[in-house]
Parts: sequence; C-alpha cells; structure tokens
Amino acid sequence: MPGLCAPHPAGASHRRAAGTLLRALPAGRGGRTVTGFGVRPGGRRRSARPVCRTCPRFAIDIGSSRTRAWSPGRGVVLDVPTVTSPGAEAVYPVRRGDIVDPEGTARMLERLFRRRVPGFSRPLIVITTPVLGGPRFRSAALTALEVLHPRTVLTVPTAKAIALGAGADLGRPLLVADIGAHVTEVALLCDGEVTDAYRTSLGTGDIGGSVTFRDISGAVVAMVTDMLRLDESE
Repeated sequence: MPGLCAPHPAGASHRRAAGTLLRALPAGRGGRTVTGFGVRPGGRRRSARPVCRTCPRFAIDIGSSRTRAWSPGRGVVLDVPTVTSPGAEAVYPVRRGDIVDPEGTARMLERLFRRRVPGFSRPLIVITTPVLGGPRFRSAALTALEVLHPRTVLTVPTAKAIALGAGADLGRPLLVADIGAHVTEVALLCDGEVTDAYRTSLGTGDIGGSVTFRDISGAVVAMVTDMLRLDESE
C-alpha cells in the first residue's frame, strides 16, 4: 500500500461522516480537499467567509437513490428518496451519480429544507461530491444549493467523508470503497488526499435479475486490482 501513495493523477456510513465534517470544519480541520464558496443569490460566488457559528448548519449527501442531511445537535434530519416531488409523478434528478436536472434538484432541496431553514438565515452547508463526479457535478450541486441562499458551501469528496466518519487515520494510506445505489467508486487516499480513483456504473439498486452482490464485489476487486497493477507498472 505505501507504494501506491507515490504521486500520480487520479484515474478514470454517510450519516456519521456528515457529523464529523460539520464538527471539524469550524475548528479549522477541514483539510485541503475541502473547498469553500460564499454564494450570493443569483449565482455569483465569492471567496469563503469565516464560519458563522450561529447559522443553521447542514451536511448533505445527494445520492442517486436517497438524499440525507445531518445537523449538529439534531443528528440525521433527512433520509428521503431523491425525487423532485413525492408520489406517482416522481422524477429522479440524479442518475448514475450525475445531477442531470439541477433545477429539479433545487426544487427538491427547497421543498425539503423550507421548514428547516429559518427565514432570512443563511446556512453553512457541507456537501459530499463523488470523487470522479468532476466539475460538472460540483457546478450542478452548487447551482441547486443556491435556492437555500447559503452563506457558505463546502464540498468534500465522498471518499474522504467516509474515512472521516469511520474515524480512520488520514495520515495513513486508505483504500475506500463507496458502493452507492447506481455508482460504485474505489479511491485511494494518501495523507487525506485522493491520489487515485476508479468508478463503475453499478450499485445496489441494480441488484435483481442478472445482477447480484457478487457482481458488485467482483467489480470492486477488479478496480482495486487495476489500481495495484498500474502502480506496479510505474
């Protein structure tokens, strides 16, 4: 494992993680991979401002299947399907780990947080992003979050959020497997930074019929094997 942590570019329990992040960030222990944006209504972003200790604070994970949110002192405040509106006409704005409908995602967030964010308050939001989601996912997520008029938005790779939530030692090499409903990612963290990652469009939501748990575990093993093989060839 130590050899894997030689520098090279990245390749092709969320609830607990969210709590760890929100407790750590005000104390200045967010880590270099956490990026912050102050968001103005209308889409203009400015540099991050100091954390407001009296503002509402939420850690949010928008998954293909479910959306979860955590708040200090309250724990998990949301664990609901990721749909623009409940009922027979439900539309899924996130597919295979990609926000395909930012406007629909914004409507969902406005509906879910309408009563949780007091009027005229501007919350601090931490949001997880897939390691290989890229700028497209982050941009779509930040656009959708503007409906909440946040004071600050902090993004953190999901793999790092998982490691923090598990209480892992970020000073050691860590191999993290994030198995979602429709996407599975395997990421290598060295000193808390993602140095390599692989993704497959396969998850627990695909189980049934021809897809089994063994297929998912086999995909994880294959990605780890490719990661090791690449390291040996360098």
